[in-house]
Amino acid sequence: MRLRAEDPARQCMPQSGRLAAGAMPETGPGALRVEHGLRPGEAVPPYYDSMIAKLVAHGRSRGEALRKLAAGLQQVVALGLATNQDFLAACIRHPVFAVGGATTAFIAEHQDALLTPPDAQAQARAAAAAVALRLLVAPGASAARPHGLPRLQRLVISGQALSGSATVTAADALTLAVGEHTVAVQVLQDAPGVARLIVDGLASDVPWAADGAWLWLRHGGLGWAVQDRSLAAADSGVAGASDGRLRASLSGRVVALQVAVGDVVKAGQPLLTLEAMKMEHQHSAPCDGTVTALSVALGDQVAGGRVLLAIGD
Repeated sequence: MRLRAEDPARQCMPQSGRLAAGAMPETGPGALRVEHGLRPGEAVPPYYDSMIAKLVAHGRSRGEALRKLAAGLQQVVALGLATNQDFLAACIRHPVFAVGGATTAFIAEHQDALLTPPDAQAQARAAAAAVALRLLVAPGASAARPHGLPRLQRLVISGQALSGSATVTAADALTLAVGEHTVAVQVLQDAPGVARLIVDGLASDVPWAADGAWLWLRHGGLGWAVQDRSLAAADSGVAGASDGRLRASLSGRVVALQVAVGDVVKAGQPLLTLEAMKMEHQHSAPCDGTVTALSVALGDQVAGGRVLLAIGD
């Protein structure tokens, strides 16, 4: 089974960037064989194949081998960029795959089940864990702590915007109210890269890593990318097409630039192309308007999420 730096929710688009935290499952007789080049702090480059690890299981039956793979995947920590870890786990759990009935059409036929987003309660718990880590554990947390008063939290968690309020209830605990859900979190222990939390009464070890405004963690068997926008301008919203800014969908090199400042463009019009991992990715205008700013040139290497150009009235 191949662990890759790619985003299954975006048609498995390759990802590149810095690996903030990483760990592989145990290997040895009766366990998995793991081949990887996963080292925390290193970057997954945009120039080559996006595979970062290979997990191989052997068992007396298909079921035994799949159980070993499933357990091994749960032990993998790859934080800092999107991977197909949770997608692989969903494939293993699927009954068609489990009995050996998967064909080359398996993903297309069962895509909805394999990519089912987590429910609101799971998101709320993961968001609460993220807020607890940032306010109670992360460096500088004491300065950010709201000292018992409710504090507005605006988060983007795995692409979805959430708003709520956090209240620190003790030196090591808080509650987060998000919509209809209120989640209580207590920090039991903080070891480097792993925090032991009690979330709604259930204790778990939560691998995590912070990178600027982003916090990456695994909780509830899933990986989460959480961006804290609590201090951002209220009208800035979630990064998207409506603000007229075109952002890089992945890290790559600008190999085609079809527009200049002052050009009038239509929504959907191809504007530039990025090349990454031997593939070209066309970027089109998010809206009608005039190009007011261009922040890249032909040949530039850009990071995923970077603003490439702006379109105004």
